[in-house]
Amino acid sequence: MYKSGDVFIAKLPRGFYGAFRIVKAGVLEGTKEEAYIIAITSYFDVEKPKLSDPRLRETAKMENYEHIGLYQGYKWSGPAIDKYFEHLGNLPPTENEMKLRLALANSRSLEGFHIFDIVQGGFTSKIFHVNASPEERKAYDKECKANEKCEVYRYLDDKSDMFFAIDYGSHVLAIHLGETGTSGELSLESFPSGEECSKEAAKVIASFVERGYGRTLDFNINRNSGKITFGKENIEDEESNGISEALAKQETYRFIDDKSDKFWRIEWLESELVVNHGKTGTIGKYQYKDLWEASECEKEVKKLISSKTKKGYKPYPEFDLNNHIYIDDRGDESIGPHLLTSHPNYRKHFRDEFYYDSGDDAAPFGNDEGADVLYFLEDNIRRKKDFNFLTFPEHKIEVEWGMTYYPPTNISKEDCQRLLQEDEDGLTQSDMVTYAVAFAQIKITGRVDAQLKEMAINAMKRKLITDEMLGYDYASENLTKMIKDLANFPFIC
Repeated sequence: MYKSGDVFIAKLPRGFYGAFRIVKAGVLEGTKEEAYIIAITSYFDVEKPKLSDPRLRETAKMENYEHIGLYQGYKWSGPAIDKYFEHLGNLPPTENEMKLRLALANSRSLEGFHIFDIVQGGFTSKIFHVNASPEERKAYDKECKANEKCEVYRYLDDKSDMFFAIDYGSHVLAIHLGETGTSGELSLESFPSGEECSKEAAKVIASFVERGYGRTLDFNINRNSGKITFGKENIEDEESNGISEALAKQETYRFIDDKSDKFWRIEWLESELVVNHGKTGTIGKYQYKDLWEASECEKEVKKLISSKTKKGYKPYPEFDLNNHIYIDDRGDESIGPHLLTSHPNYRKHFRDEFYYDSGDDAAPFGNDEGADVLYFLEDNIRRKKDFNFLTFPEHKIEVEWGMTYYPPTNISKEDCQRLLQEDEDGLTQSDMVTYAVAFAQIKITGRVDAQLKEMAINAMKRKLITDEMLGYDYASENLTKMIKDLANFPFIC
């Protein structure tokens, strides 16, 4: 277990080094898993830092990032830090870090990193983005999206069933190796460039092929547990090639006496469960839990249901799932958007995994704008159900952010070119916020305002045009799918 002030070196993209420091150390509640609040330092150089470098005592402000002037803190849980980063030494916390420690101790808006973010180089990319110049960031993002690859191989005989998964192409080579049905063991290696990373990946793949592993496209990686399965073991829906919620089970119970009228609902899928409870007629609270094994989840569900029925709760089949409000569990920000905390209409019509991805910039809630929109809407709708989704994009951009909102009313190439030259950031954020609000309304309520739906489709079309003009193509596939799926969504309010 490390302590406050411990400094770690991170190999960053494009040959740079960065560093971060522990602000607060502890253990995840109910587990023995190490957990930390960490702060990115201002160190950003092609040379490895020395402990005497003054930049290691500076908590990086996001001057080059989306939220200017904010000190950035993150939660870290899961893997041992020194397994992936070099421990440099300890520097006593600075005054700013102490303030950060106090301010973030109970924060609901900390971004979390767990083992699967590290596999994708998510944390080192974040350090890079916080400190790099806009030109360096754009060059790196373009390189990553053009080169990133994920391949899965399988070895099967009478005695064993093994998998080998490799994720590479940017600057991080991530390898998972283990028995099918598990998440396997993870190893990571960083490279100065995507080209060097790809060369090493080719050598590794060749060595496994020689040992009898064969590549397969018929696989599923559980986005929360990391377990890999094949063929009929897939939980994906073959027709939609996306997430299936058909296997999700749910039960609802109600307790009524002279003093109270409460509901308690539990829904589970594989190893994960969500409990939603509160006064009847309210949204209630949502609590998420991952038991890591489906059998353990079933045991936990039975135990929880038994506990409620002993207290007098009765089955409540009349509970209106369709007109209920669905909110993500905000007790742990590392969870992010989840299928089990999404409206049934959202699950049914938006089945691709990226619709729940909190780390993919090309997903509705995977970028900072989309994540911020979802968090704000969920937080407000808890207190005010008649929240106006239609006017929120303009309010968010102009009132809260002090920028100009550009309604997606005219999406000609000429207008797009002109607006890009005048205000690239304002135009991009207007589009991303607009379609994030539409998807958020569906995720929360199961319906979308007709005018907002049209605005969101136009915003995505405009984003496709402007991305092409800027030379960005990483989001085109997702945006095209999102336009099609939203256009086909039938539930209008």
